[in-house]
Amino acid sequence: TTFKKDLGLNFFDFGENHKNKLLGILNGTEFESERFVLESSTRKLKKYTYQPTTDNKYIVELGSYSTQATDIGESFKTTLQQIEAKYASIDSIDMFINEDHPISFSRNSDLNKTNSDLLAQSFANKDNQTYRTERNDGTTIQYDFIYMNRKGTDLYKSAVIRIVSDKTADAILLRNELVYLLVIFLITICSVVFLIYQKTKVITTPIKKLVDKVTVISDGNLNERADVEGNNEITDLSMKFNGMVEKLEESYNHLEQKVIERTAEIQHQKLEIEEQNKHIMDSINYARRIQNAILPSDDMVEQALPDAFLLYKPKDIVSGDFYWVKRLENESLVAAVDCTGHGVPGAFMSIIGHNQLNYAVNVENASEPGDILDKLNIGVTNVLSQEQSSTDVKDGMDIALCNINFEKRIVQYSGAFNPLYIITNNEETINRLRTAEYKEFEHNDYLLFEVKGNKQPIGNFASDTFTPFTNTKIELNKEDTVYIFSDGYADQFGGPRGKKFRYKNFKQLIMESQHLSMTEQYNQLDETIEEWRGELEQIDDILVIGVKL
Repeated sequence: TTFKKDLGLNFFDFGENHKNKLLGILNGTEFESERFVLESSTRKLKKYTYQPTTDNKYIVELGSYSTQATDIGESFKTTLQQIEAKYASIDSIDMFINEDHPISFSRNSDLNKTNSDLLAQSFANKDNQTYRTERNDGTTIQYDFIYMNRKGTDLYKSAVIRIVSDKTADAILLRNELVYLLVIFLITICSVVFLIYQKTKVITTPIKKLVDKVTVISDGNLNERADVEGNNEITDLSMKFNGMVEKLEESYNHLEQKVIERTAEIQHQKLEIEEQNKHIMDSINYARRIQNAILPSDDMVEQALPDAFLLYKPKDIVSGDFYWVKRLENESLVAAVDCTGHGVPGAFMSIIGHNQLNYAVNVENASEPGDILDKLNIGVTNVLSQEQSSTDVKDGMDIALCNINFEKRIVQYSGAFNPLYIITNNEETINRLRTAEYKEFEHNDYLLFEVKGNKQPIGNFASDTFTPFTNTKIELNKEDTVYIFSDGYADQFGGPRGKKFRYKNFKQLIMESQHLSMTEQYNQLDETIEEWRGELEQIDDILVIGVKL
């Protein structure tokens, strides 16, 4: 540098822009001519130029004063001083240049934080800033920062002029004017309100009386009438209102009479419906007694099935599901039957099915489940055909029927849609059932084998298309259990999401209960389905029969 005063200075302290400019010069190869800057110590304008060395390690700085620039600077100072002297309200005028490190042109000005921030905002935003504050002595001081952009000159890039002025007199004058205007405004408002009150009092008094009458009438006192006074629009309104109330009272009385008549009529209809409903319920309850009478007694079930449970939960008073048990000489017949529908229609079908099962065994001497279902199918179809012209009978039943020889531990099975479940952990039984390739499921050291029935219902017999029901004979071992059931348990909605219980969960449930007695299994199945259903409605009849050999 040619200026000894600059030796040892950290040029990076003059702002980020100046730092980046020097780094750019250091990495370049060309001569850089800088604009004039204000020297803080002398407050003179000095022009700097920079040239990087060929090895890009140093910058050669050349600085020079300009007499012409110095004269211009002195002219600025003189002009600012003249403006201060001319206007008494102006305390001081300063012109700041150098955006990165602002310096006052005219004097050594110490800026507080607020002034420094406003000055920086004016440079950064290239706009004007104004700030007003009140001193401890009560004077109001205003700071105006006016941005000046310089183009086409190397003297300096931009400048901000700060004008500090005393606005105390202006503030007092403005305050007095506002107080004066406020007093005039309040007087005017009060005068207008008083005049309006006097003018409207003549109108509002009769209106208030009319409103009071309307309130009384709206509470149901239709015998009240509005007061008719004077000779104006309110008088006409009161007369018309009274006429309207008279018509309303007449309509109300007429309507009240109609309500009394209709209420009596509805009450009469209600009594008739209650009487009809009583007759219907009496009939349904009698039908329940008939249905219960045809079901096997507890003693009959215990004799035929010594170690078993029977879970029977009708959806309605009468049921479309029913169980049938028959004790033969050395064998026991047990069936779980699901008739079309539930309630009264299902109950009628259950009576037909019960009678035809008894006829097939007692009269036609059928004992094998497949033979019994063939005869049951023909019998149900014949009974239903007496009431229907079409041979394509859609009423009928699904059934799972077993013949169990407890002494020989032989189970014969036949089914219309409904399957037979066999659960065992006996290796001999498992090997024997696997040879038949039944579908199997494993859980808790037990295997469940599913023996499926024929895919045709009972009650759809046509001689040209009828397929005899398959009779399956299975040899089991002691402690093996068999289950037959309707679809009501697996189809019940419930649980946290209101979904069906499903056969997967049903299989897992009965496999987990194999360590329990048959009575305990009954309790577990009953409690589980009730907890699953929760507050939801039971959607179908439920029937599950379990027998342990």
